[in-house]
Order: sequence, then structure tokens, then C-alpha cells
Amino acid sequence: MLTVFFIYPMLHRMPNKPLSALTLQDRNAEVQIQIHRKWEFRGAVDNGPILHIDMILTDCTGNAIHCQIPSFLAATRGDEFQVGKIYKMTRFSVARAKSTYKPVDGDLMLYVTPYTTLELCHTSQSCFPLYVYHLTSYDKIDPDGSNARNFHGMFPKYDMKSHSHNYPISRLI
Repeated sequence: MLTVFFIYPMLHRMPNKPLSALTLQDRNAEVQIQIHRKWEFRGAVDNGPILHIDMILTDCTGNAIHCQIPSFLAATRGDEFQVGKIYKMTRFSVARAKSTYKPVDGDLMLYVTPYTTLELCHTSQSCFPLYVYHLTSYDKIDPDGSNARNFHGMFPKYDMKSHSHNYPISRLI
């Protein structure tokens, strides 16, 4: 019986799961993440109450996911998450990404709960991505499409053969 007591915690310890492998059914997943970006959302006013704290989390495989700390936890849990630090995170909620605002490309997002645990890791930051971005080919942007209002400013068109740049007239598309 004593042997089972010491082995039991090790048997139920989940290995780190890549962010790309998370599903809506995950309840006890453990992820190793770096806080890539963090900002407070206060609605339409800059000095209003914090409605939620948003973060971009990355993993060693180069995946990124949007994570949110709700308003009722922002004051107590917001300072635990430090930009640039690497953590093992467990007991978070996996949900569908919001359709109206997606800071990163993906179908899922994470929510911090009162039960979410963080463990600071001393892993080298060199295995985490320095930049998080998603490139869209200029040809795939439809200036007359339903999402045209989401694109502002000039879109430079690059010709990779001649390294010349053609800048269209600046317009709202």
C-alpha cells in the first residue's frame, strides 16, 4: 500500500501537451507555455474597469493560442502571469475561440479559472518562438469581401523575383 501511495501521483501526472493538440474535451491537460504578450481590455474607455486580461501563449513547437483571464480573477491572478516567463499550466478551461476577435489564428482559446495552477519553469527561452505571426498572401485578401472593413491602410505587393515593391494607393479596403 505504501508503494501505491508514492507511485499514484506519478501515474496521474500528464506529460506536456502541445497547444496544437488541445481539444474541447481536455480537462486535466498540462502545457508548458511562455507568456508572449499580455494586455488589459477595458472596453471603449482607457481608464475604465478591467473587463478581462488577454494573453498570447506560445509553446516550444511554435504554436500560439489566445488566453483570457476574466474580470473577476484579473485583480487576483493577473500579476501571476509575467511576459517572457515560462510556466507549466494546468487546470485551465479550453473553449472555442471568439468569432469577433482573434489575436492569433486558431479554433480554440484558453480561460484561466480559479483553479488554474502555474509552475515557473527554468527552461531555456531559446526553444520558444521570438515572434508570433500569420502571413496571408496578398492575392488571398479580397478588398470587396465581407471582412474588407477589417483591413486598413496600404498593402505593399512584393515581387520576389525583382525585389521591387509596388505600393497601391492608400485606401480603406
